[in-house]
Amino acid sequence: MKARYSYPLLFLLPSAMLALLAAVAVVAVGAGVLWIFVFGDDPWPASANTVLMAMAVTASALAFVTLIALSYSFGKSREIQGGLCRSHVVFAVAVSVGLPLLVLLHQWQVGNIGSKPVPAKFR
Repeated sequence: MKARYSYPLLFLLPSAMLALLAAVAVVAVGAGVLWIFVFGDDPWPASANTVLMAMAVTASALAFVTLIALSYSFGKSREIQGGLCRSHVVFAVAVSVGLPLLVLLHQWQVGNIGSKPVPAKFR
């Protein structure tokens, strides 16, 4: 398989995860701006949620398409140098495994995963 097709396939999962993180960041910034400068603690209209979700979908799709296009162009340039590089495969697998592990580690540390301690009054 040509490297121009291998790199987008290799980085498909990491690109999707980064696109999701970009969407979360855009919604967080957008909600913060709307809260601080527009609506405050007053009730928000339903259109604000629609705008935030439209921004999330747009940011996610734009980030995903951009990352896949970059991996395609990088793979195309790697064809001259000999194709797929082993260290790039290791990096893609490490990112694909590492990002979910970081999320799981965070959720475990905050107490959402695992057994919860039993309060002293129930012992």
